Amino acid sequence: MLKNIIFFLFISFFIFSCVSNKKIIYLQNKAISHDSVGNASLYKRFTYKVQINDIIQVNVRSKNPSAASFFNIIENNTGQIAISEVTNYLNGYSVDELGSINIPNIGKIMVVGLTIDEIKVLVETRVKEYINDAFVVVKLSGINYSVIGVANRPGRYILYSNQLTIFEAIANAGDLQDIANRRKIKLIRQYPDGIRSHLLDLTDKEIISSPYYFIQPNDLIYIQPLKVRSLGIGTTGFSTLQGVVTVLSVILLVITLSRYK
Repeated sequence: MLKNIIFFLFISFFIFSCVSNKKIIYLQNKAISHDSVGNASLYKRFTYKVQINDIIQVNVRSKNPSAASFFNIIENNTGQIAISEVTNYLNGYSVDELGSINIPNIGKIMVVGLTIDEIKVLVETRVKEYINDAFVVVKLSGINYSVIGVANRPGRYILYSNQLTIFEAIANAGDLQDIANRRKIKLIRQYPDGIRSHLLDLTDKEIISSPYYFIQPNDLIYIQPLKVRSLGIGTTGFSTLQGVVTVLSVILLVITLSRYK
């Protein structure tokens, strides 16, 4: 009887506690059974539209640097534009609650709901009223996002890039722990009408064509754990074996002590 109980516990631990490769491997081809390596996966680049509280950098270039510098962020002693998260915050143009930015000598420009390219054309048109040869560069002050949950390095990040995929965002956070539920990644995103939550499956290659493949400013990525964490048991065969041995040792000790009572 005791042998049957031990055998049952041993098998149960291995069945329910080990994390299979299917739960860990990214971008699996779930639609068909054969491997499709070599076939291109196409994705659509979803253009980001500026929202309230975004910070925008407006840099103006002209043959008259003194006139152009009136619209630019602070420059350092070498004449180079000083770029950091602090300077971007202090010297960038923040989109106010009405959806506009306020540029000196120009006034307020409504930018919410516009793309960066559309804002560039709009600002350049207004700047050229003052500087004929003005060339305007408009960019977001990096892509800031947060990762919480069972990532190896959860935290808040900002990357100075025009685009960022969810895999790049996760890689920047040290990738996911083995106990991370890659099939249920929760992406919390800000929209003009409020905040929405989206559930993503990173083990499915179709994520590449998802509208949530690219990270947007202020995104929050929540990495949920698999059930093995709540059970408090191992994620690999070796760690599971250690848990089984520990449990069996306790059971045998209790049985042995009970016989001497």
